[in-house]
Amino acid sequence: MASIFKRDGKGNYLIAWKDHTGRRREKSSKTTDKRAAERIAAKLEGEAALRREGVVDPRQDRFNIHDLVPLATHIADYLGHCEHAGHSKKHLVEKRRHLGTVCAHTGAQRLTDLNPDAVENCLRSMKDNGLSARTINFCRQIVVAFMNWCVKTGRIETNTLTVIPKLDESCDRRRVRRP
Repeated sequence: MASIFKRDGKGNYLIAWKDHTGRRREKSSKTTDKRAAERIAAKLEGEAALRREGVVDPRQDRFNIHDLVPLATHIADYLGHCEHAGHSKKHLVEKRRHLGTVCAHTGAQRLTDLNPDAVENCLRSMKDNGLSARTINFCRQIVVAFMNWCVKTGRIETNTLTVIPKLDESCDRRRVRRP
């Protein structure tokens, strides 16, 4: 049962309850109205009960929180990770450029906006603009690696971009030979 109280008898009401893991939590109701604080406390207690009974998956909450963060922040974190891992400056520039191209073309603002259809349309437009299959495959590789990193760090549940097929690079013209 959640309890509401005021510290030193003044200020906003505080709410204390036990979450789904059994830990005691405290949160300000940000109101001085007792009935409003009771309604907020009942809501928090109800959410904890749903998670405790297994109706709502607590892991899904973490994915939802990460989905609220802008995609540019996730990309900046990924590039920081790559820089820390020792990737070359030139490679980091290419990663930044290709991820920016995909985000701009798809209009993705959140991680869930990067779906296979949108990314495949972006890669198709790159091919229509005359880019080689190797360049398109490299862009695909970078986006898939970014999403794999998001899975490893717990930002998304699964990488859905692995279904995007690679292009055949053997058809690319390597060099124009002089006669």
